[in-house]
Amino acid sequence: MQECRGKVAVVTGGACGIGLGMSRALLDAGMKVIVADVRSEHLDEGRAALANLGDVRFLQLDVADRQAVIAAADEAERMFGKVHLLANNAGVGAQSDVADDDFALWDWLMAINVGGVVNGVKAFLPKLRAHGEGGHIVNTASFAAFLPIPGETSAYSISKASVWALTDALRLSLEGEHIGVSLLVPYVVQTRAMANLRVRAEDGQARQAFDLSEGMDPMEMGRIAVAGIIAGKDYIFASAEPEALMRARFDAVLQDLQWAAQREKA
Repeated sequence: MQECRGKVAVVTGGACGIGLGMSRALLDAGMKVIVADVRSEHLDEGRAALANLGDVRFLQLDVADRQAVIAAADEAERMFGKVHLLANNAGVGAQSDVADDDFALWDWLMAINVGGVVNGVKAFLPKLRAHGEGGHIVNTASFAAFLPIPGETSAYSISKASVWALTDALRLSLEGEHIGVSLLVPYVVQTRAMANLRVRAEDGQARQAFDLSEGMDPMEMGRIAVAGIIAGKDYIFASAEPEALMRARFDAVLQDLQWAAQREKA
């Protein structure tokens, strides 16, 4: 999607963190932007941060609510007309080990991080197809999808690996339709997704997460994301810092594949 000016973007989780950075960068690129976020206080902060920067509207949205996302896709068309870019960015972080017996936290995490992306794709893709002008879908994952974090954040890694698989499958499905598909892969970013205490609506329990104060500025992450979209990148990596770890992980996979090849030759 090389030409952005005058086109319409929808960014979920767009009022804070990486989403706010993407919203700002998209406005800077000349797009009209609909910022969707679940929390009213985040939307208020987004309004203040993006004031007078371009044509932007705000929409309260829980991405885990399928009917609400479908309604939001219709509302986006009413606001601006044709939607060309969907950024499935909304996500949460929580300390949860896949081996734990905490089903409620697991369900909450997966409903937002994975279900929210599915809902976004299912609701908005028909809109992108219908106008025939092409477009782009970008899904926010994490380096944790490629390099799983053990222990109390393993469930988060699993959710983001699911987004990776979903994105690759979607890209293959849309081949030849002039709708690009990217996976955004942040590394360490100053974001509320895991930096703050997370409060679960089910029981009001707060979960302490990581201190990401040393991470990348979300505004810079947003600029990287938009540059990757314009360049048509399949994978938009925020940093090459984990390259050695990535190579070691994929080398291990290839070694086991070679074992299979040797077995088949025997």
